Amino acid sequence: KFKLVTDLRNAIVKMLREQWLALTDYDRQAGYFRGLVEFQKEFQHPLRVFTLNYDLCVERTCFGNGIDIERGFNEKRNWDWRQFDESVVEPKPIFLYKLHGSADWVYQGDILTYSDDPSRIPEPAIIFGTSYKLQYRDPFLFLAYEFRKWTLESRIIVAIGYGFGDEHINRIIQQALSADKERALLAIFPANTDKKTDDAIQEKRQLIADAIGHANVDQIKFAPCYASEFIREKLQLQYLSTFLPPAEQEPFQ
Repeated sequence: KFKLVTDLRNAIVKMLREQWLALTDYDRQAGYFRGLVEFQKEFQHPLRVFTLNYDLCVERTCFGNGIDIERGFNEKRNWDWRQFDESVVEPKPIFLYKLHGSADWVYQGDILTYSDDPSRIPEPAIIFGTSYKLQYRDPFLFLAYEFRKWTLESRIIVAIGYGFGDEHINRIIQQALSADKERALLAIFPANTDKKTDDAIQEKRQLIADAIGHANVDQIKFAPCYASEFIREKLQLQYLSTFLPPAEQEPFQ
């Protein structure tokens, strides 16, 4: 009756919460996320960060550097979609959308709130262990809608460390690229290959195009580096503008 499967899932979630996501020194182990703060200052507009991770690296790094971010919770610590509505609240520098939930989220009845001590949460509100990860329940449905909305508004979608294994996320990205032939997708992850750099990059671009079902490989860009290196050293307007069409580069800068 799938009891062993359930037990395995519970064991994995327990390890996930207590060990795999539990950093002992956020500044040392995740300090490179300060690059998001520096980029937002250069960008001078609210930065929309969508993540599939459950960890608290972005939150802890931003709060540790005096940057308030929007996570979707009101003054009562209850999740409220209106927190992301700029016509209702004053926008914060960074909007963080955790599409698959968070290690510190917990449902109390039908209300989503968060805990200051994630290790004490018996069942965190995360999407885990399913191949089709769109959940028809808020906040997950709302967050997926926001992802679709902002990819359709963007000039460049920067995917850091994403392996393009989520069918629903891939489909949203593909629709955004198809809607605007000038829109670019920049994928950031290391390329372990013995081939020449240009050949390796072209191969990765084609693999990404195949994964998301998009025919126009020219819209897909690839930078072979680690997330920490990119966020710390390359997340700048001038660098991103090099991946846009020539006519689009000057206004972006």
